[in-house]
Amino acid sequence: GSPAINSNHRIFRAYPGIKYNIRPAVIGGMYPYRFSLSNAPTGMTIDANTGIIQWLNPQISASSIRLTVTDAESNTATTTWSINVTTNGFIFVDASYTGTKTGSITQPYNSIEDILNLNGHESDIVYFRSGTYSIPVYQPIYYLNIGCTLSYNNGKPHIWLSYPDE
Repeated sequence: GSPAINSNHRIFRAYPGIKYNIRPAVIGGMYPYRFSLSNAPTGMTIDANTGIIQWLNPQISASSIRLTVTDAESNTATTTWSINVTTNGFIFVDASYTGTKTGSITQPYNSIEDILNLNGHESDIVYFRSGTYSIPVYQPIYYLNIGCTLSYNNGKPHIWLSYPDE
């Protein structure tokens, strides 16, 4: 698109076996829109009315997927993108997990605090399993009463998602 989406955006990455689910944004044109895909990998579907794209079980990377949007006046816009299916660049958090914590799918972290100080992981996608997560409260100067912050000790933002269907 124009302007181009940042190459770290989640639409360009999928974890093997975890449902890929995105919804395109349409700017302009006349509602209602119709959506279609071509050159999509096996198992990828699109809802023609909402544009929701799902790929239930990504296993291998896919390239040159084409999305076409047609508006009520038959104007069309198309875009293509590729999806890298990889285990790199993903962090998992599960509030109920106990044991060695590495952030992997089999040894997830178990709190928000665990991921706040991870340097070099700013563009990682963080999947949160269902559960209750406390927001750490850090008040470096008590009388300022600044409450909670997710940037404690220069904590880095990540792309945070709920684990599909949880």
